[in-house]
Amino acid sequence: MIIEKYGENSIKSARAMIGIAENMLNFSQYDEAEELYFEALRIYREKDARDFDTARLLQNIGRLYEEKVDDEKALQFYEDALSLMKKERAEDNIDVLSIRNDIAGVLKDMGNFRAAARVYEELLQDCYDKFGENSYNTYICEGNLAELYSIMKEFDKAHKLRQRAMDGFFRDDGEQSRDYQRQRANFASDLAEQGKFEESAAAFEEVYALYKKYLGEHNSKTVDVQRVLASQYKNAGNIAKAVEMYEKVVAEYDNIENEEYCECLTKIGLAKCYVLTLDFDKAELLIERVKELWGKFNRQNNYIEIILRLIEAYILLEKKSFGEAEQKAELAFELVEEIICVKRECAEILAECGQFEKAEKMLMRTLNSVPETEYNSCEITRILCRLAEIKSEQGDTEQAHFFAEKARERLPEKHTIREEFALSYMEMILAKHRGDLSIFEAEKERVRRIANDCFVGNKRLARKLDLM
Repeated sequence: MIIEKYGENSIKSARAMIGIAENMLNFSQYDEAEELYFEALRIYREKDARDFDTARLLQNIGRLYEEKVDDEKALQFYEDALSLMKKERAEDNIDVLSIRNDIAGVLKDMGNFRAAARVYEELLQDCYDKFGENSYNTYICEGNLAELYSIMKEFDKAHKLRQRAMDGFFRDDGEQSRDYQRQRANFASDLAEQGKFEESAAAFEEVYALYKKYLGEHNSKTVDVQRVLASQYKNAGNIAKAVEMYEKVVAEYDNIENEEYCECLTKIGLAKCYVLTLDFDKAELLIERVKELWGKFNRQNNYIEIILRLIEAYILLEKKSFGEAEQKAELAFELVEEIICVKRECAEILAECGQFEKAEKMLMRTLNSVPETEYNSCEITRILCRLAEIKSEQGDTEQAHFFAEKARERLPEKHTIREEFALSYMEMILAKHRGDLSIFEAEKERVRRIANDCFVGNKRLARKLDLM
C-alpha cells in the first residue's frame, strides 16, 4: 500500500522494500531479499537519501552476503557502510561501532584472524572508553574477541575475556540471559578445543540444562546444544552414551525446519558412532540420507564432505573393498586442512588396507605441519605411536624404536587417558612383533582395561583386541 500511495521511486517506498526484505531473510529467501535491497539502494542514491540511511542499508546488504557465505562482498559493503556512517557519526558512536564489529566478524570468517583481532581489540578499547567495563556493549565485544582468541588457540586470553563477559551478563540479567548462556556454551567449546573432552562434556551438560529450562526441550537451539553434547560424549570415548544422545537429536530434527546443516552434522556424528559400534548398515543408511539432504541444501562445506568420505572409507574397509577404502581415505586427507585427528584416521585406514608406506607418508606430512603446542600434544603423541606401529609392521625395528622413544619422551606427568592408551597400544604391537609374549599379554590386558573403562561401547576396538 505504501508503494501504491507514494510511488515506486520514493524514499518511503524504499523503506517499505527494506522492511519486506528483512522479513524475507527470516525465511532464508536470500535472492528475493537481495533484489529488494538493491532496488531500495538505487532509490536512496537517486533521491540523495541521508548518508546515515544509506549506510544502514549497505550494512544490511553486507549481512545478507554474510548469510550467503559471500564474505568478500560482505566486507566490501561493510567498508562502504563504515565510510558513509563516519560522515555523520563519531568513531565511537554505537552505529559506527556496530559496523566495525561486523567488519571484524567477516574478517574472522575469511580466516584473516590477525586483521580481525586488530579491529576487535580497537573496538574493545573504544567500548571501555565510551561505555566503561560494566556495560552490555562491552560484554558483547569481550565475548566476540574471546571467540576469536579461541580460534587462534590463545586460550588464556580467551578465558580471561570470556569470564569477564559471563560475569557481566550474569550480574545484569542472571542465568536466564541468553548472552550468558551463549558464553557458557562457548566456554565449554573452548575446553573441547583444548582436548579436555570429559570437562567439556560436563560443561555442556550444564549448558543443556540451562537451554532446556529457559528455551524448552524442543527448541532448535536447545537441540543443537544437545547435538554438541553428544559429540563431546563421542570425543570423550563414551560411544554408548553418544549414540543414545545422537539418536534423540535425530528424532528432534524430524520436527524442526530450516536446520539442515545441524541435522547433517548430527547424522554424520551418529554414523561415525555406528562405525565404532559395528552397526555398518545403519551408518550406510545415515550417510545416504546426509548426501540427499546436503544436495537439497546446495551449500559447500569441506567438513561434511571430509567426514562423509571418512565414514565411507570405514564402511568399504569393513566390506574388504580395500582399494575403494584407500581412495576415499586419500580424498578425505587431501580435503582436510587443520583437523589433525581426521588426518591421523585417514592414515590409519590406509594402514588397515595394508598400504603402510602411504600411511607413513600421510602421518609424516601431518607431523611436519602440526605446530608444537600443548593443545596438539596428545595428537602428536598418537601420531608418533602410529608411526612406531607401522615401522614395526614393516619389520623396521630401528625406526620403530626411534618413533617409540619419541612418543615415550613426550608423555608428561599430567597426561590424558588417550595418550596413555596410545602408548600402551603401541607397546603391545611392538611386543607382538618382537615375539615378547609376556609383555604383549600384559600390555593387551592394560589396553583392554582402559578401553572398558574409558571407551564404552567401542565394539570396533574390542574386536581388534579380540583378533590379536
